[in-house]
Amino acid sequence: LIDSVQVHNLAYQKAFKRYGYTVSLNTILKYHGLPGKVLVQKIKPHISQEENKKIRMAHIQEILTKEYKKAKLLPGIKTALSQLKKKYTLAITSNSTQEEIKMLMKGAYLKNTFDIILGIDQVQKGKPAPDLIQKANAKYHYKKIIMVGDTTYDVQAGKSAHAFTVGVLTGAHTKEQLKTKNPDVILKSVKELPQYI
Repeated sequence: LIDSVQVHNLAYQKAFKRYGYTVSLNTILKYHGLPGKVLVQKIKPHISQEENKKIRMAHIQEILTKEYKKAKLLPGIKTALSQLKKKYTLAITSNSTQEEIKMLMKGAYLKNTFDIILGIDQVQKGKPAPDLIQKANAKYHYKKIIMVGDTTYDVQAGKSAHAFTVGVLTGAHTKEQLKTKNPDVILKSVKELPQYI
């Protein structure tokens, strides 16, 4: 939906730097899509839980105050979402906090489209666990759920929640990476979704 890979990665790079660590964007990219606590732990496994939390909070601060302005809506998304909204309940489930999601949506000029917006701060476990999807569906109890995502963690979460999974090639993970988690289908972008379903 939103091209936020670079936004998140730059925010993490600045957050690490604030605490004296030089981390390349490629290293951060390797763990993109994981919950922040896990991402920081994988990059700096020797640091304390407290320092891990400080780095994550610095990342959030970077998103909320500066980096969100760089978020861009992917081509064709507004049209696709307006078509989907006519038939489906739309939810965003993200390993970002709800506040980060809303700021990224603001930066990308994406408003009033989603019925549900859930961030990692609203569940026990982020993706690849199914908690976000299950919580999103708790109000509606739909029998059919379609999970669309651009990381292997999205696909894993969808599979664990018994959703139909759609991998899209607009994020940090490649087609080959997505295939390792066996999504039901892989599309180039969410803009293809209305024609597919």
